[in-house]
Amino acid sequence: MISAIRYIQRLSRTEAFAKFGATQYETPIPGCENFIFDSDPYWACALRSLTVTLHHQISTCRMGAETDAAAVVDARLRVRGVRGLRVADSSVIPVTLSAHTNAPAMMIGEKMADILKEDWQQ
Repeated sequence: MISAIRYIQRLSRTEAFAKFGATQYETPIPGCENFIFDSDPYWACALRSLTVTLHHQISTCRMGAETDAAAVVDARLRVRGVRGLRVADSSVIPVTLSAHTNAPAMMIGEKMADILKEDWQQ
């Protein structure tokens, strides 16, 4: 996990992320204040303190109308601006759910199967 953090830190310093002003959250994690911030021991403490499995990450590749600036995919699950790429997982769910995401993820997969069948029958 620490290697993943280091990779993300490097990634956030790329030109692609710099144009969005990506910065690292530097408020110390409660319980880890006695470690030097951003040291490996600090991140080991932070990971032990924060790692949970309660979150179902959704809306990271949001589906929406052409007029929705935050939308990444259209209603046929095509990634805007990238020819031939689609996304068919729970990341396309545009709003946070208060329920488990397993059933909606399966529904999205089924919808993608229907879309592909339609598109390839042409």
